Amino acid sequence: RNPLGGFLVRIRVIRGQCPSMPDHLDLIIRGGSLVTPDGITQADLGVAGGKIVRIAPEITDHAADMLNASGAYVFPGIIDAHVHFNEPGRADWEGLATGSAALAAGGGTCFFDMPLNSEPPVLNAARQREKRALAERQSCTDFALWGGLVPGNLDQFAGLRDAGAIGLKAFMCDSGIATFPRVDPATLREGMKRAAKLGLLIAVHAEDEAMAAKLTAEQKAKGRHDAKAFLDLGLHVSIAGPVTYPNAKGLRAVAATIPLDRLLIETDAPFLPPQ
Repeated sequence: RNPLGGFLVRIRVIRGQCPSMPDHLDLIIRGGSLVTPDGITQADLGVAGGKIVRIAPEITDHAADMLNASGAYVFPGIIDAHVHFNEPGRADWEGLATGSAALAAGGGTCFFDMPLNSEPPVLNAARQREKRALAERQSCTDFALWGGLVPGNLDQFAGLRDAGAIGLKAFMCDSGIATFPRVDPATLREGMKRAAKLGLLIAVHAEDEAMAAKLTAEQKAKGRHDAKAFLDLGLHVSIAGPVTYPNAKGLRAVAATIPLDRLLIETDAPFLPPQ
């Protein structure tokens, strides 16, 4: 049971070919309003080995545990792959307990926490273990933790991986955190090579500091300070201003040439119709 009322149960949905039915169920969730792509239906849900193995109007089999979900909805949990819960060191911003509770309140069951906003940042195995221990005590949802890639910590990657890091985050611009400096191109390239050998993912805030400063200065020298001035510079992976239709079309055209499993574009910019 999560601290906000209701229940969080970690289970996986089996897709494709149905497996053979197990002889024994670990859990039956009874009487809930099951939310599916086809609509909402009243049904029982059977779980074995952490997987959903049966859905029926009524399951009469014996199970090791039973959860009465009458009056509640049963639906897939949200996974938030990018949060900053700032603990240890800056929990007054947002800590693991309050952050995970807020996630649960919104239907979330798992988060991936970024490494830079805790103090000290997660740049070695000791810091990874410290944050993991805090999360295991305080989080009311499942979680995973990113490690960091900064100048000077490339020899820490194996330790981070072994301590449970799901990948490494790097910034090509000022991160806003003095103890989490940006990487130069040579460090990033070498870090990628080492991470690949260890089977670690790399996530990059791809905003080149020197290039951004140079192009910004050029636009300002022309007396331009509007959002379109910066969009005219070309494709940006991180977009903060309004995106007009022609730019959006170009963005989609470039994105269409990149395999989807290698492309992540984050933006809070609305797509606007032609002006």
